[in-house]
Amino acid sequence: SYAQHSDIEIEVENGMLVTEPRIGEGEFGEAPNPANVADEPGLEADDGILNAGDVSGFNAVDVLGSHRWHWDGVGAVNFVASPTDLTIEHPVTGDTVLLSSAGSGGAAGFTIGVADADGGMHQDLEFILNDLAAPVGVYLFGMEMTSPSYATSDPLYMVLGSGVSDVELDAAVDWVADTFAIPEPSSALLAGLGFLGLLRRRR
Repeated sequence: SYAQHSDIEIEVENGMLVTEPRIGEGEFGEAPNPANVADEPGLEADDGILNAGDVSGFNAVDVLGSHRWHWDGVGAVNFVASPTDLTIEHPVTGDTVLLSSAGSGGAAGFTIGVADADGGMHQDLEFILNDLAAPVGVYLFGMEMTSPSYATSDPLYMVLGSGVSDVELDAAVDWVADTFAIPEPSSALLAGLGFLGLLRRRR
């Protein structure tokens, strides 16, 4: 799989922000969140990636002509315009951006975080389905990472499940990877993420 529910790593290559992986996975309703809220994947730059004080933000980007899509998880993957609006909220600053299935083109986001003295940054955002009775399935939307210090990243595709199994979520991730021709993360990166996961669990 591409993301394994891990954080999205923000990196810099040739003066441009890069996200690894390019597809983020998460699930609404994972404890302690209510059923319509997800706070994974988070966004993280390891120490030394950024310069102290660098500002990281995002914009919402158009995916297939709309801000947000939904697949009910039944049969072959088939994303259609989502019946439910989605809000991205910063849990500390309270900044928000509304993603509507009726919206198209880009949508200005907000500042995610500022790199610390070591050049690192970590922040979880909250992804909120605006209808408590939102249909089950998989929700898809796009983001791009921004900074005054670096060129804007290529699109990051967020795939969030609501009431579906990992099988449906993985099928949706595979569809996004195929549709947008996104390579899987390198084996070296996956090994590194696995090692970091072990370190975090040991702490």
